[in-house]
Amino acid sequence: MHKQNEIKFSVIIPTYSSWGKLSKCLAALNKQTYDQDKFEVIVVNNLPGDKPPCTFLNNLNNIRIIEESSPGSYAARNKGVESSKFRYLAFTDSDCIPTENWLQELAKKIMHSETYLVSGKVNIFPKNADMINMVEAYDIALGINQHLYFKKGLAATANLAMKREVFDLVDGFDSTLLSGGDMDFCRRAKLEGIKLVYNDLAIVHHPARNSWGELREKVERISGARAKVKGKDFLRYLISIISPPIVRIHIIVKNSDLSNKYKLKALLVLLFVKIIQFKEYFAVLLFNKKPKR
Repeated sequence: MHKQNEIKFSVIIPTYSSWGKLSKCLAALNKQTYDQDKFEVIVVNNLPGDKPPCTFLNNLNNIRIIEESSPGSYAARNKGVESSKFRYLAFTDSDCIPTENWLQELAKKIMHSETYLVSGKVNIFPKNADMINMVEAYDIALGINQHLYFKKGLAATANLAMKREVFDLVDGFDSTLLSGGDMDFCRRAKLEGIKLVYNDLAIVHHPARNSWGELREKVERISGARAKVKGKDFLRYLISIISPPIVRIHIIVKNSDLSNKYKLKALLVLLFVKIIQFKEYFAVLLFNKKPKR
């Protein structure tokens, strides 16, 4: 078992045409309470032709930018791990903003076991707390609920850490997946006897999607990727799409962070989401539409 001050992290962040959002993420990492010499940040550019602004790395520490041309954030994460130099890995996304003690809190949990996966809280926040629109209400209720995922033995790579040996044991992320690769990784880790733990003090903030276009793009990306993977099991996946989303309705209704007005907005958006899922599933499976990245 390592002492906390001996744990050194390689922070892996994939990015795809997202330099503006990424700059906020990197600025937050530059303010970590964790010693700067005990972590590095590896940004993996998944669109190599899209170069960062000339002054992008000004006043930022411990950051390297590498490239991965194979499409998908999981291929990019694997490339980041290949380039890492430290024994412990921490993953987040380019649109996340870690709190100042994020790495400190991950280290507190990860130091207690050699085989843990450690997930942390993802706080979805609106642009204006006094004026939450319909899409934001939906994203706050159903965005990245790490605590709910944890209860199912799953975690999103928006906030996940592990030892390098654990990553290697599970054979990394499935680089062929464009969506759901983090959940797939956790399922395979569980089969290897690796325990998932959760620390709600290890927090990253994530802006809520606030436009129909952003939400539609996310739903199409996830639905298309799932259709590609689960297409052989046509009937079961079709039933899951056309069935009432009882679990998601329950989550929205029970969400204590939303007023009844915003819960109603979220429920209306859920209907829109189900329609998009249905359309994208058939477009990919029956008409060979290429899943979105």
